[in-house]
Amino acid sequence: MGLFSMLQAKKQKKLDIKAEIMNEALSEVFTDCYYSLEEKIKAETVRDSGLIDEWNLDTDSYDMKKRFEYRGNDYFKGKYKGHEIECSDVDITKYFTVIDTDEDGNQEEREDFETSFKGIWMICKLEKSLGAMIRVREKEDTPIIFRKIVGKRKQVKSDVETENTSFNEQFQVLTDNPQKAFYVLTPHFMEHILSADNKANGRILLSFSNDKVHIAIHNRKDSFEIKKGSEIKEPELLKKRIQSELKYATDILDELLKNQNLF
Repeated sequence: MGLFSMLQAKKQKKLDIKAEIMNEALSEVFTDCYYSLEEKIKAETVRDSGLIDEWNLDTDSYDMKKRFEYRGNDYFKGKYKGHEIECSDVDITKYFTVIDTDEDGNQEEREDFETSFKGIWMICKLEKSLGAMIRVREKEDTPIIFRKIVGKRKQVKSDVETENTSFNEQFQVLTDNPQKAFYVLTPHFMEHILSADNKANGRILLSFSNDKVHIAIHNRKDSFEIKKGSEIKEPELLKKRIQSELKYATDILDELLKNQNLF
């Protein structure tokens, strides 16, 4: 066997082990579970959540979509405590044009990019439709160099203001129906989101649209990957890590399941 064939065989063995462990880990959390290493949540499903800035929601205008590259893997679907879910790793890159000007005033265009989202994206089917679109997004930190001037977080306008000042400071709420936003933003749920945010080590984004809730954790990580060779030798540890990475999203879902306005 040649070197290339040996490397391919080793890679395939690693993927087979990962698939086996993923199926075991998922089956302990979800029922009726289907897992695919290569598949991902459909791009239009993620786009239509409205959680990614500048990714045009108008289905008749795709010129903005060309500026975004959508990737993903580790897709699975099943049921969580009787409710339909689907989930995958998602990686969204935004490309944009930058105009550089030199000291003589000459201008040159170049393409640059930034990561709009990278992390776990989970969708759960609600038992009823809210009849409104509600987006809850953790505000992004202002770069350190500007904090003395404008403060720690960007001044981002929300469509509603809650009685929880800590929540108002940390999260932006966008909705076409402010009254129904409070069906979701119960005092207990807001406290839970604040607590979950401290544990997730990432940016939390939620979208309630029709009969779906999107739970996204932007932690800039490609989750569910085998990070080191020793994890293959200790599959139980890898399984526990996979489940711990899922727990950030399922904990939020657990809290939502208590909400009689949604389920």
